[in-house]
Amino acid sequence: GGFARLTSGGLEDTGIAWDPRTQEPTVGVVSVAGGPAGPAFAGVHTVVPPTGFDVPVAWAPDSSFLAVRHFEGATTDQSGSETLNLVSAGGSRVAIIGPLAPEFVGWMTPAR
Repeated sequence: GGFARLTSGGLEDTGIAWDPRTQEPTVGVVSVAGGPAGPAFAGVHTVVPPTGFDVPVAWAPDSSFLAVRHFEGATTDQSGSETLNLVSAGGSRVAIIGPLAPEFVGWMTPAR
């Protein structure tokens, strides 16, 4: 039991987000037998939602939130519906739902 990286031919095929605070990559994983989540490999952070799977898009400049494309399905072949989620560093998440397919462009710089 465990999780597998979202890969195609051994290469990440669904997105990697670099954490600006830790300088570590963040990758999504899919459940292969319902086991506990672990790192994809040493030095890599994995994002594991309660259901479905996440594809990391980008960390906020201060590492407070990670934007992910969240899919309800269990595999990349049967991904199900998609929403854009913001995941806090503590793990809580907010779904961004709109009338069109979600698209993430980037983070705004805070006003000074």
